[in-house]
Amino acid sequence: MGLLNKIEKPLFVVNPEANERRALKRWKQIEYLLNRYNFEYDREFTKTRKEAVELIKHDEKHRKIIMVGGDGTADAGVEGIMQNDSEKILGVIPTGIANDISKTFDIYSNPDKLCYNISNGGVKEVDVGEVNGKYFLGFASLGFDAMILKERNRRRFLKGKLAYYTGGLRAFSKYTSKKMTIKVNGKEINKNVFLMVISNIKHYAAGMKIAPYAEPDDGLLDLCLIHGESNLGIVLRNLSLVYSGKHINNPETYYCQLKQLEVLSEEPVLWEVNGEIVGEDTYFKFNLANKRIKMLVQNEDL
Repeated sequence: MGLLNKIEKPLFVVNPEANERRALKRWKQIEYLLNRYNFEYDREFTKTRKEAVELIKHDEKHRKIIMVGGDGTADAGVEGIMQNDSEKILGVIPTGIANDISKTFDIYSNPDKLCYNISNGGVKEVDVGEVNGKYFLGFASLGFDAMILKERNRRRFLKGKLAYYTGGLRAFSKYTSKKMTIKVNGKEINKNVFLMVISNIKHYAAGMKIAPYAEPDDGLLDLCLIHGESNLGIVLRNLSLVYSGKHINNPETYYCQLKQLEVLSEEPVLWEVNGEIVGEDTYFKFNLANKRIKMLVQNEDL
């Protein structure tokens, strides 16, 4: 981990729609801090993920890119940097709902230190996952939780955690486990999959420790697979333990670390990347991307 000694003008990429537009209020607080310290910066508001990706992909002016939004916004920053040939350093300020990526990379937990962290924070080089051509810094998943997101998004009049919980109830009434063939670490296994998460970080879904051994710089991805028939028991047995990471000891949980994974489903299965629905597919190939990225983290000396 090195230190940034040179003071540079960073680019803040703000998603004002994140967290039902609460991100815009947070940005105004951040803006006040930056201006109070006469901190020089550039700022761009983006309306869509695609707009954020394209902005960063073609940026030639800034070395440090600070994403202000949720996990989807952070991942848009990753995707843009992966497609940019110049050296970039990515920072994350959480203003979303789950903010799982920022639990590992957060330069805003002490707002008064924000300007110092941007100018002099540590830099950590980390892995990036890839699935079917899409990059992820945090996680990707197949199955039940993707269905929850789909159901949540269908009821726009519900907000926050209420939308997520009601989406979970509707998803449970509709979702059935999918028969899948999984090739991992030289083995081929067949499972009736309820939920599959491939993660580069410990947390997902607003703090669940789905992959308790995941480290973003260890050269590995972590697979957490919950298998068996869709029923209330499988949900209750794992939900009560997933916040501590002890769910991996349950008999219906398969957990391992890997560099590459192939999944073939007998029928189309819904999938998502860091809280963003991608669609339905029957074949998935997961691996580590051939390029790592540099993340801005808090200075350990603070």
